[in-house]
Amino acid sequence: MFQPRDDIAGSLTYQMRPQTDSGSGGGETCSTYNLLKLTRNLFFHDPDPAYMDYYERGLVNHILGSRRDADTATEPLVTYFLPAHPGATRGFGNLGTCCGGTGLENHTKYQESIYFRSADGKALYVNLYIASTLRWGGFTVTQHTDFPREQKSTLTVTGRGWLEIKLRVPGWIRKGFAVKINGVAQDVRAVPGTYLSLKRVWSPGDRIEISMPFSLRIERALDDPAVQSLCYGPLVLPALNNSRTWRTFSFYKHLKLDGDLGAAVSPLGQPNFFSTHDHTLRPLYIGINDAHHIYFKRVEPTVVFGSVDSGVSNETVDDEGFSFLDRVWQAAPFTNYGRFVHQVRKVSGEWQARGRFTRHDREAVIIAAERAEDDLRP
Repeated sequence: MFQPRDDIAGSLTYQMRPQTDSGSGGGETCSTYNLLKLTRNLFFHDPDPAYMDYYERGLVNHILGSRRDADTATEPLVTYFLPAHPGATRGFGNLGTCCGGTGLENHTKYQESIYFRSADGKALYVNLYIASTLRWGGFTVTQHTDFPREQKSTLTVTGRGWLEIKLRVPGWIRKGFAVKINGVAQDVRAVPGTYLSLKRVWSPGDRIEISMPFSLRIERALDDPAVQSLCYGPLVLPALNNSRTWRTFSFYKHLKLDGDLGAAVSPLGQPNFFSTHDHTLRPLYIGINDAHHIYFKRVEPTVVFGSVDSGVSNETVDDEGFSFLDRVWQAAPFTNYGRFVHQVRKVSGEWQARGRFTRHDREAVIIAAERAEDDLRP
């Protein structure tokens, strides 16, 4: 029930007593419910956008994913635990406990942290991108979006007067966050994990268009870097598979100089759906009880660049649990092929100096990198 601090990978194989709605343990809905209340209150004291990054993360994954995707007046629609071990399934049917009550309450609260005002009443914080209407201080702000099924939002302002509108630039943004006002692109510096301020005298009908492209990334378990999740923007993308053994993924052989993980997956027809490694990757917010793998094992056995295999093992890791290829690709995107080869030479030199590579290993890795130019061209 209660795991040691930072115990992520280790807890995934820990089976709690069977629950009536899921048959196994996992992420408890009440915990996220209460942590989001805490996060909201902390933001009142310190309007740090990191709090709202956390809030969004919990909301669009665990909370949204705890509701069954069905409309019914008779069947239970919420789950107590959202299990995360390999091959787990969600069960829906818990209405008789505290988590059943908060589980119902969760889905009436999506609006409560979208907007905040500054203490002096001169600024409006737009924290979350959720379709909504705000009436405050002589202004009406209407937000039109299907986020996170689309990667944009439009705010329409009704009212007249000076107001600072602070748009959250999510911490997961990699590039491309853009703003237009009344169709005119704004020259703004959007820094991920900050607020972008729009200060002006607003007129009725002014329109703010926000573009926030999602990108793929991996996130590692704190206690085992080889145990990872695949994320797309704010979304966790579990792999669908009913096996109770770890799924293993390899990505590096697909990467180009830009380091974009999009080269390793194929988009499917629905928003935020992908396929890779014979798996369908589907957002956790889809509340269906298919067996899924929120976490997988990352396996990159040899040093490979595109189709060029050096034959050198990539299984040796440094003191932080990172492999040679991890350290090389940490420097992506590479502006040109020369910079990529320079990084390979640099890291392989460090690996040899610490006895992780022989001289022959290093030479083979550098030769492979030099032969992979065509494969690595975006």
